[in-house]
Amino acid sequence: MKKKDIFALIGGTLGGMSLVCASSAGYIIKEKFVRHAPAIPKPGSIESVDEMHMDYLRRKGISRIKAQNIEQLELISYDGLRLKGEYIHNTEIARAPGESRKVVILSHGYGGTGYRDLMIFADFYLKQGFDILIIDQRSHGRSEGTFISFGDRESEDLGMWVSRVIEIAGTDCKILLHGWSMGAAIVYLAAAKGLPPQVKGVVYDCGFDSAEAQMFYVAGTSTALPKVVLWWLMQFLKPMTRIIGRFDLREASPIKYAGNMHLPVFFVHGKEDSLVPAKMGKRLYRATYRSAYKKILIVPGADHTYSYVRDKAGYEAGIKDLIKHCMG
Repeated sequence: MKKKDIFALIGGTLGGMSLVCASSAGYIIKEKFVRHAPAIPKPGSIESVDEMHMDYLRRKGISRIKAQNIEQLELISYDGLRLKGEYIHNTEIARAPGESRKVVILSHGYGGTGYRDLMIFADFYLKQGFDILIIDQRSHGRSEGTFISFGDRESEDLGMWVSRVIEIAGTDCKILLHGWSMGAAIVYLAAAKGLPPQVKGVVYDCGFDSAEAQMFYVAGTSTALPKVVLWWLMQFLKPMTRIIGRFDLREASPIKYAGNMHLPVFFVHGKEDSLVPAKMGKRLYRATYRSAYKKILIVPGADHTYSYVRDKAGYEAGIKDLIKHCMG
């Protein structure tokens, strides 16, 4: 075969791959980066013991929340979206005169809502004397938005929510950030980029260390495509998210900002996490070397977001220890 024929073959192959990757990247953006209606479980679809336990804790938390004083909130994001939240004034524990308020901001995951995800922790935080801010991330729940940026834009929104909490709870308040999955990446990014001193600590539950690495992992476990093809696909996906969604997927990377994280962090990850591998949580834990305090809990037998269900006592002990270190 002549050289020009070899070059033509290589060029044609690369051109064909590029066309396929560009089309695939467009499909991925449409399916994974754009708001979709949340899936509603069908009656009888909750089958595992873990799912039943999770559903019980969620219902219990929502019931406790509804018995408190609920304040409806709305803010306008830096790019003009109406974001919705609810501030839960804890009416169960009396504060001493001059005692500062403790507030936890709950940050839900991809495809979730404030009420669907982290309500399993509501009962615990109310008993600890916390007010609670429940938010719907942009492009989720009642909040406006089309594109999901996996933490790039959402971390900016979280900074605005922190400011709103300070307006409500006072400049002497103490704020804890608690997120899971994508919501964990959001709170970590926001804290590492810099938040007011009222923010004292972070609970990081089963979050990814990099959105790009997470997508590469999921694609690798759910398809038979060679890694070289997946890598090539990512090279098209990144610029297309900037052009179409106007966000930078490379910035949705907690580990990129790990060197800036100084706040105390409690890391939690299920050992059997099938969506975000536990090695990501461990990697970010090691990279968070400047934190004033850090601890990691790896829960045996726990799949994605099920660590609290599997080890409620260990999880709560970890949060209490974090609170002790960052709030006194």
